[in-house]
Amino acid sequence: MSSSRSSLASHLILWVVVLVVVCVLGVCFGAVVTTNPTIIVKMRLPRVLLAVLVGGALATSGVIYQSVFRNSLADPYLLGVSAGASLGAMLAMIATLALGIRVARWGVIPLAAFAGALLTMYGVYRISRIRGAQATSLILAGVAISYTLAAITAFAMVMAREQMASIVYWNMGALNLASWPFIIVLAPIIGGVSLYTLRLASRLDVMLLGEERAGQIGLDTAAFTRRALVVATVLTAAAVCTTGLIGFIGLMVPHGVRLRYGVMHRIVLPISFLAGATLLVLADLVARTVLAPVEIPVGIVTAILGGPFFVWLLMCARDRRDGML
Repeated sequence: MSSSRSSLASHLILWVVVLVVVCVLGVCFGAVVTTNPTIIVKMRLPRVLLAVLVGGALATSGVIYQSVFRNSLADPYLLGVSAGASLGAMLAMIATLALGIRVARWGVIPLAAFAGALLTMYGVYRISRIRGAQATSLILAGVAISYTLAAITAFAMVMAREQMASIVYWNMGALNLASWPFIIVLAPIIGGVSLYTLRLASRLDVMLLGEERAGQIGLDTAAFTRRALVVATVLTAAAVCTTGLIGFIGLMVPHGVRLRYGVMHRIVLPISFLAGATLLVLADLVARTVLAPVEIPVGIVTAILGGPFFVWLLMCARDRRDGML
């Protein structure tokens, strides 16, 4: 046990060091190389910290969705949860701007994002259960709902023509709105909920055995599933309400971590948070520099990475029963 804990600690320290190095690169480099303290403190540092929080949140939520559904293809983006959160947040943005509400935006937008994400997750779960929550039906339900929500989102943007340009850019996944107020609000939410997920680790391990076996062991699978899905949805909504749609972090990172470290969630959860944070900081660095001074939405970069990964994962899933973990 002590050797296992020391091994986990060493891996965590390694990932923390990697994340710190990547964050330093993210702060030092951008469209232009600068040592201006104002630019570094007011623009680049909060942007890098926002990428850490959002990347960690999306990766952690992906771990939970995949474990609860026993489906390596499940992630907030493919399940449509991100689209639901995005729609809720966007409608709140349009409403608060139209009504001239400024102060309440800090509370209204996150709550609207959470409501949209939670309703979407409930819809996907209920539809998938009609066919037994198998891998194919689960993902198809998520894709169908995502397209429906995308159409509603597009309609809402057309109706709010004055804000369309900024909303479209935000909806593609962007970190350019990062500021210290965002960090102050998000850090305790994402940090606190991510730490809470460690309390779910042992029961997530049991869920990998299947609902029937988990019930025989003594786990109330229905109650635990609801709790775990709400936790994952909070993380997704907190990420999406500030950055828009950033896909595939919750798909690629948990799968890669499990391939390297196994399926024990006391290891997978913290390392996935650190790896997700690292990946998004790197993706944002690429988005800011590859076509400088033009900035690419970071959601495009993650999609370029995630699309081929998803295809590869589908091909691998053919060799496993229903693509289950």
